[in-house]
Amino acid sequence: INSMMLISDEGITKIFPNWYADKNAKFAHLRAKGAFTVSAEYDGSAQEAKNVVITSEKGKTMTLVSPWAEGATVRDSSGNIVKTKAGTVPDWEDEKTITFDTTAGETYTVEKG
Repeated sequence: INSMMLISDEGITKIFPNWYADKNAKFAHLRAKGAFTVSAEYDGSAQEAKNVVITSEKGKTMTLVSPWAEGATVRDSSGNIVKTKAGTVPDWEDEKTITFDTTAGETYTVEKG
């Protein structure tokens, strides 16, 4: 079930990659490659992710598939906007990514837009 909620492979992390579109879901502190923990919720009625929180344990770069077509904004624990770089998943150009540098011990919130 964890792999229905979070996949982390080849430097790219994706939340709810194989979840049912109409079912609510929530996970907390699942491990992603690169020394990250990820928590998120999925609203089945709205069919979108919410409350996406990433904690960096080692200060490595995070690449996340954006859970929203509108893109995503990343904020640090002080509420400051974190600079991101837009991209795509190799061989899946319809899957947009955001990449950002992290600091060890810092928690980041990913928001729609």
